[in-house]
Amino acid sequence: MNNIYKHFCLAAILLAWSVSAQAQNNVVNVSSAKATAGMFSKQNTTFRLTADVNLSGQTISLGQGSKIDVQGGSLKNGTLKMGNNSSIDGKKAKRKISQIKIQVVGKNVSISNFAWKTEKSVALLSYAECDNLRVENCQITANGNNCVKLVTDNISGIVENIVFSNCSFQFQRMGIELQNHKGSAYKFDGVQISNCNFATAPVKLKYGYAISLSGYGKNTSIVQNTFNKTSVGVEIVGFSDVAIKKNNFDNVTGKIIVASNSRKMTDIAITDNQADSKQARLQLSNCTKVMIQNNSFNISFIELQGSSNCTIQNNILTTNGHYAVMIDGTSKKAQNNVVSNNTVTQRGNNWSVFRCYGQYSTGNAFKNNSVKRTNSKGVKHDQMKGASGNTFK
Repeated sequence: MNNIYKHFCLAAILLAWSVSAQAQNNVVNVSSAKATAGMFSKQNTTFRLTADVNLSGQTISLGQGSKIDVQGGSLKNGTLKMGNNSSIDGKKAKRKISQIKIQVVGKNVSISNFAWKTEKSVALLSYAECDNLRVENCQITANGNNCVKLVTDNISGIVENIVFSNCSFQFQRMGIELQNHKGSAYKFDGVQISNCNFATAPVKLKYGYAISLSGYGKNTSIVQNTFNKTSVGVEIVGFSDVAIKKNNFDNVTGKIIVASNSRKMTDIAITDNQADSKQARLQLSNCTKVMIQNNSFNISFIELQGSSNCTIQNNILTTNGHYAVMIDGTSKKAQNNVVSNNTVTQRGNNWSVFRCYGQYSTGNAFKNNSVKRTNSKGVKHDQMKGASGNTFK
């Protein structure tokens, strides 16, 4: 009897091991070009994609915990929904380009080493709580729209820990747009965008904004990215606690960085960046506690509108056809800003180098700045339209 019991137990253990091994190695080879509605729906499964699959306009869901391992195939003509703990990895695909829309509907989604494009639609879209979304080493092209749009207007929680790293974005409207337009609560917390390249698609521009932080969010870092021939590099519309560091802004045509919102934005650090964008400006409206430091900018000019308690220091600033720094207090207080220890070269205009403008521009200090002027006939500094009590040393 004891031997029978021992054999029964051993058989049960072996069966459990077998079931566990099958669960851990649940692999489906996708080698047919014909799509079926439930082809990726199995959970906790690796789908090895070796064929060019035409989704024929269908929306197909990737099962929870499942992965598409792209091994030379592609997806086209449809939408792929990605739920909780799902992933795509195209490391073995040699950058073969899929033509699909991806919609993230869950948390802990990972997309890596994958190339895809759309012609008129958003390439990567989410209206869900997409916490821990990671997009790494990807090539995303949206010829008629956004590469990425994450919307939190109608969710109750906070979307946390979003990462875009080592990606290439080519777009017509926007590269990455984070949108939270309803209510006054922060809905984004912890966004990292690093080592990415942003460029507009080779079609007529429609906005051409590389990064848009629109609505209420915080704790965002934009580090070591390249912005090339976009109309706007970084747009901040309501976000606070933003670090913009060690980026390159090349041939930006409108604004390398712009901030504007009815809600005051605070704690923005713009440090150690490079810009060679002669037509573009850096414009910050309704901000406080901004640090602009250790940058090398060849741009049009820097403008603070209705912003107070900001610091512009230790920058190398070459301006073209305009001021170097303008502090505008026409309609809102622009007070207690400090512009110091900058090396400024002003080229070819009759504007002043430093200007305070408007009745609410008071108490600002300009000191210890080195100024060189080339073909410029304006004064070094002035106060206009009611500005007063500002010091220039």
